[in-house]
Amino acid sequence: MPSIWRDQLSADPAVWTEFSTKFAKRYGCEPASPEEAGSFCRDWLAGQAQRHEFYRGPLVEAFDSAATPQEWEAALTELKDG
Repeated sequence: MPSIWRDQLSADPAVWTEFSTKFAKRYGCEPASPEEAGSFCRDWLAGQAQRHEFYRGPLVEAFDSAATPQEWEAALTELKDG
């Protein structure tokens, strides 16, 4: 998963570009619910683990253990509100 800085960009701009482009293709201009955004992130992380040798590891499990559903929703709200 891209590391998101305060300015909402990735530590690696190419990763953020890929992630955000795929997210936009999936959801377009419609807002995604926290559940939909989480599902997208899990799918994207699983794909990264399959594509890149240096991402080998339990990425989806790490994502799921990083925050409670309430913390995830709060983080999404903070990103949206800037």
